[in-house]
Amino acid sequence: PSNTTALPSGSLSYPQRQAPTVASIGGSQYGAFVVNATSSGATATTLYEFNVATGASTSAAIPATTTGIGSGNYVTSNVFYDPNSGVLFFGTSDGKVYSMSFTGSATTDVGNIASLGSTEDLKAVQFVGYQELGSQPYLWATSSDTITVFGINNSGWSPLWASAPGKAYSYGSGTWSPVTAASSSGSSSGGSTSASQPTSLQASATITDLPVVVDGVLVVPAYVPPSAGAQACNIQGEGYYDFFSLNNGAFPTTPITHYVLVKGTLTSETVTTDLSLGEGKPYSPSISLSGTALPAYGSTEQTQTPGSPLLFSRAGLNTVVQWRIH
Repeated sequence: PSNTTALPSGSLSYPQRQAPTVASIGGSQYGAFVVNATSSGATATTLYEFNVATGASTSAAIPATTTGIGSGNYVTSNVFYDPNSGVLFFGTSDGKVYSMSFTGSATTDVGNIASLGSTEDLKAVQFVGYQELGSQPYLWATSSDTITVFGINNSGWSPLWASAPGKAYSYGSGTWSPVTAASSSGSSSGGSTSASQPTSLQASATITDLPVVVDGVLVVPAYVPPSAGAQACNIQGEGYYDFFSLNNGAFPTTPITHYVLVKGTLTSETVTTDLSLGEGKPYSPSISLSGTALPAYGSTEQTQTPGSPLLFSRAGLNTVVQWRIH
């Protein structure tokens, strides 16, 4: 339903729209989703869990004492499930990220919510995701135009870096520090940033779908709207994939190959800059398997037929297995 559709107990924006998150628990399949509602001026977010085979369900309100929900804040993101750890992740309207268990009992799971941190911009979280890389866990959360990546240190979860249109930040000693960062465009950008410094999203870009990780590369669907002059011609704007190294936000050193048609011949080239997908808002890449690589196909609202793929190393195979579960 649209974000303005009234709920039985009132109306408020739904979390990021998605199919229920499904997991195998104790030999049975369970689905989970959350719903926001207002009643008498108070906001409540409720977690629902149901047995896919029988339809039997449980529900429980996410407690305000843990998350501030009910005090003007509510869940705004997708619900992301990591099957290896059995943990659900979600983000809220005040830029905070949380985890909780997924047992098939909503009452049990809302009692196991843990706070993981706050995003750089403290805006409503639209998308969250989780991935282990080199035995290290990483979590990312995006608002409409900023992505924040978290890692684990001796004291628990902590932000690592963040990227916004024309801006980038590193985190240390409890504070955010801006870095001189060119856009996420690799060696062709002409920027003077260190190879380990985070790069920025393109100017005026918004994040339109869930970022994904392939072989240590964070692929962020970024949309650049048309200029004022182009809008009069009904141009749809341009969809891109912006690329970041997951651990530090720099443009990846991992080789990414793209095939393009040159004078009737399919030719491979190494990606050294943000990749244009054509007109419209971009979607998350679709990943498949081949004998030698992991092909990633991009698409937008206006170009839904996948073009030539990006090729990543098969070292990211475990990542793809997780995506296919979703």
